[in-house]
Amino acid sequence: MISRQQIIDEIQGIDQPNLEILYHIIEALKNSNGVVAEAPNTEEKNLLKGSILYEGDLLSPIDEAWESEL
Repeated sequence: MISRQQIIDEIQGIDQPNLEILYHIIEALKNSNGVVAEAPNTEEKNLLKGSILYEGDLLSPIDEAWESEL
């Protein structure tokens, strides 16, 4: 079983965006009635930026190279 200190040590190495996600997960776990806490305002962030490629009329995930013929 993992100790609280091990969890604290792991948290120290988490970057800020993932730390915010972890915080919301913790809040959801603490919620006893099963209702998830209000989602953070994501309008300020472009969560998909850099995650897709655009090549003409073809959209694909950034890590997949697709060949297209015109």
